[in-house]
Amino acid sequence: SAWAGLATTMLTLGAAVLALPLAALAGARGRRTSLATGWLVAAVGAVIVVAGAQADSTWIVLAGLFVLGANSATNFQSRYAATDLAEPRHVGRALALVVWATTVGSVVGPNLTAVGARTARALGIPDLAGPFVYAAVGFALTATLMAVALVPDPLRVAKQIRPPADLERPRARMRDAWPLLRTNAAARTGVVTVTGAHALMVAVMAM
Repeated sequence: SAWAGLATTMLTLGAAVLALPLAALAGARGRRTSLATGWLVAAVGAVIVVAGAQADSTWIVLAGLFVLGANSATNFQSRYAATDLAEPRHVGRALALVVWATTVGSVVGPNLTAVGARTARALGIPDLAGPFVYAAVGFALTATLMAVALVPDPLRVAKQIRPPADLERPRARMRDAWPLLRTNAAARTGVVTVTGAHALMVAVMAM
């Protein structure tokens, strides 16, 4: 139980690190490729956690949780996918549907612990690894669903219907933001406020 806090840290850290390549993949290849890849990586992470539990290795479990963080990164990205082709007056509703689906999963998921334990015993693995078996299967199915059914790709279609002026703009890069933050107090205030609020929110949620 002393390692429980670090487990949450690895999940959050994995989500933060993996969000960058997944976002770049979405920009280059579209939402379908990025979302399918993200959930497939999360499925691999869940399998690594199960393997670590079976091997009684804390380090393998933590490594698996880091990879499993791709789930959170992909989940957040799916909110943007929901709004890519939404009509302006329905953007909030489209985003809310994804958030509410996540909420349902957050409520149902912890209640699978007892069922997962029975599954784990049937598979000959530690009880608490059982829910991760469900996670691996669920993420793999979701990755398959995204790869097969998310057609046409919403981000690519959105790019095609945007005004030419938007398409001609150079692609934004993170390093281009630093000079602005150094010289613009309002921009610094905005970034500090948003990141501070998120840091506090995540800290409370993790506790």
